[in-house]
Amino acid sequence: MNSYVVNLYPVPNDGYPGQTLTIDSAQAYQFTQAIDYKTTCCYITVAGGDFYVTFDGSTPSVNNGHHIEVPFAGWWSKEATRVAKMITTGGHTSRVTFSQFTY
Repeated sequence: MNSYVVNLYPVPNDGYPGQTLTIDSAQAYQFTQAIDYKTTCCYITVAGGDFYVTFDGSTPSVNNGHHIEVPFAGWWSKEATRVAKMITTGGHTSRVTFSQFTY
């Protein structure tokens, strides 16, 4: 039996930058950095304060969306990163960063 095993861990998509957003409660924020076609997932980190995020095009709020608590570090799919809308509550700001990875 032959098998071919490749690195099972994501690899940075060199040359394709990520982005850092400072989000507050004034509006719903989205990443604007283009995501490369080879990117399969994005690593997300959050500092500052908690925020709410939606992935379905609706506007996030305390009554709508996923509550992301600080500290947060995790993987989002390419599409989830592209469509995510984020907003904070309570008058604080959050710093959300993504980096592009491929397999």
